[in-house]
Amino acid sequence: MCIILVRVLDVEVGNVKTRFLDMPIVNIGTASNIFIALKASLKKYGLDFSKAMAFMSDTANVMKGSRSGVQKLIKNENLPLRHWVHLPLG
Repeated sequence: MCIILVRVLDVEVGNVKTRFLDMPIVNIGTASNIFIALKASLKKYGLDFSKAMAFMSDTANVMKGSRSGVQKLIKNENLPLRHWVHLPLG
C-alpha cells in the first residue's frame, strides 16, 4: 500500500491543512507503478497534479532515484514542482 497525504492551502481561511487522501494498493512497488497509483488517486479526487508545489517521500531509491525513481518520473512529466523533500527512514 502507498499512503498519500496532501497538504492544501485554504485561501478563504488562509491556512494550510494536511489530510489523508488515499491508500492505493501497489502490488509491485516499482517507481512506475507507484507513480501511476499516485496520478490515479489525485485524478480520482479531482486534484490537478500540475498545481502541486512539492513532493515528499522517504529516501528509498524507488522514490528518489534520479534515473528511474518516482521523482524522475514526476520530472519527466514536466510538472512544475518547486520543492523535493526526502525523509530518512528509521
